[in-house]
Amino acid sequence: MNCGYHLSDTDKDKDHREHIAEEIADVYICLKQMEMFLNIGESVENYIDYKIDRQLKRIEKSESKTSGMCTKDSAYYKAIMDEIG
Repeated sequence: MNCGYHLSDTDKDKDHREHIAEEIADVYICLKQMEMFLNIGESVENYIDYKIDRQLKRIEKSESKTSGMCTKDSAYYKAIMDEIG
């Protein structure tokens, strides 16, 4: 995919990715707890939409010849929205 970075598939890299995934899960849980405690879920969703749109525009601008990989209709965008939605 043109919108991301490629990590190699060595065993060491797989171990690092697993550790990173575990740490991300911890952070995600804490953030969701804060969101629920403060009752700001809708506001967070609005900011997420805004920031993803802004980032996609930056990507499109920097890759003026993008073949539609980083637009709102792209699989990349839809996957992000499905994941956080």
